[in-house]
Amino acid sequence: MKNGEQGVTITWPSSATTTTTTATTTTTSSSIQSAHESGHSSFYTIPHLLRLSSLAAQPIEQTPLIHTPIEWPTRTDLLASPTLRIPYADFLHSRAAEHAFLAQLTGYGLVVLTGVPTQDGTDEGCELRQAMRRLGELRSTFYGKVWDVRALRREETRNIAYTDVDLGFHQDLCYFENPPRFQALHCLRNRVHGGSSYFTDSFAALRHMLTSHPDEYAVLKGDEGGDADVPFVYDNDGYWYYRTHRTVEEAPRAWSRSRSRSQSPNTSSNDAATDADAANDDPIQFHAVNYSPPFQAPFPPTQSPAKRDKLFRALATFERLLAREEGIYEFTLREGEMVVFDNRRVLHARRAFWDKTEAEEGKGDEAGQGQGERVRNGEPTRWLKGCYMDGDVVWNKMRVMNRLVRTGQVEPLPEWKEVLKRRGLLG
Repeated sequence: MKNGEQGVTITWPSSATTTTTTATTTTTSSSIQSAHESGHSSFYTIPHLLRLSSLAAQPIEQTPLIHTPIEWPTRTDLLASPTLRIPYADFLHSRAAEHAFLAQLTGYGLVVLTGVPTQDGTDEGCELRQAMRRLGELRSTFYGKVWDVRALRREETRNIAYTDVDLGFHQDLCYFENPPRFQALHCLRNRVHGGSSYFTDSFAALRHMLTSHPDEYAVLKGDEGGDADVPFVYDNDGYWYYRTHRTVEEAPRAWSRSRSRSQSPNTSSNDAATDADAANDDPIQFHAVNYSPPFQAPFPPTQSPAKRDKLFRALATFERLLAREEGIYEFTLREGEMVVFDNRRVLHARRAFWDKTEAEEGKGDEAGQGQGERVRNGEPTRWLKGCYMDGDVVWNKMRVMNRLVRTGQVEPLPEWKEVLKRRGLLG
C-alpha cells in the first residue's frame, strides 16, 4: 500500500527483447505513476481501472456521440424536452445552460437559441461566429467559415437554397467525403410570408424502418453491395464536388453495447429503440445518414438492375417515413433565433416564401416577425447567417462539460442531472 490507496504496479521489460512483465498490488495517491527511469514500472489505482472497465463510462470517455441519441418519432417527443429552446443570455453566462445546450444538441440533434443579437451582419463580427466559437473551431468550406442565405431571383442563382421556392428534406454537403456534422443558422431578418423551417429525425425513421421494413433497411445499409451507394454532386460556379455514400451508417457495436437506455429527460421517447432491440443483446444504434435529394447525382449504369430497383424502393420507403406529419417539427425562425442541429441526422427543409407588400412592410405581424422597420431597397427580406462545425469539435466540448459536471465544478440543470444519474455518471 502506498499513501493509503490500493492499486496495481506493472513492471515493464527493460528492452525490446524482454517479454516478461510482473504485476503486483500496491498503493499510491495518484491515478497513474510511471517509473520507467528506475525499474520501468507503472502504477494504476483501483478506481482508475474500474472507471476504464465500466461500460457506463464509455459513452463519455470513448464514443463519438457522447449521449445515446434520443430519438423523437413524433414532434411531441421533441417538444417535451425542457431545453429545446434556451435563452442566448443564459448560454453565454451560465455553465449549466451551456451544458444543457450541448446535451440537447448531442442527444436530440436540435436546439434553438433565442434572443441572439442581429445588429452585426458581417462575416467577422456576426453573433453567429461569436456564439459558435464558444464551442470550438468553425468548419471552413468553399462557402467560407460563415456564409449568408439570402433569397435571390431565380435567374440569378443555380443554388436552390438561394431561391424562394420550397426546399424539401435534405442534408448539406453530402457531395463531400466527410460532410459537416453540425450546422447553425441565425435569422437576421425575416420580413416575408411563409418560409417556415421544418425538421425530422432520420434516426427515428430508420428505427421504424428497421422493424417494419427490415429488408429495405438492409438495402440502405449496404447489405446489397456496391449498388447501395448513392451519388451526390455540386457542379456550380467553378466548383465540381462528387461523392457517393451509403444512406445508413450504423455505429460500431462496441458503442451500442456501452450505451445506457435511460438517456432522456422524457424517457418515453426511447421506447421505440427499446422495443426494437428488446430481444437483442447487441442493439443497433445509428451513427449517420446521407440523404440529400436536391443534390443527388444521376446514378451510373449498373450491371444489377434488380438491385438498383431494390435501392429505389428502399429510398422511397425511407422518404415516406421521413415525411410522416406527426414526425415533423415546423416553426418559423424569428429574427434573433438561432437553430443548431446535427446535419448528419436531423434533416432540414424550408417552405416557399414571398415578400410582403409595401403596405405590410414596417408593420411587423402577429407572430412577431420583423421589428417594425421598413426594409431598405436592395436589402434582403429574408436573411440567415450560417456555419458548419465538425463533430469532434462539439463532442470534445461535451466531454469537457460532462467532466466538469462529474467533478462537481458545474451544477447541471435538474432535468439533465437526472439523465446523468440514471447513467451512473455522477459518482
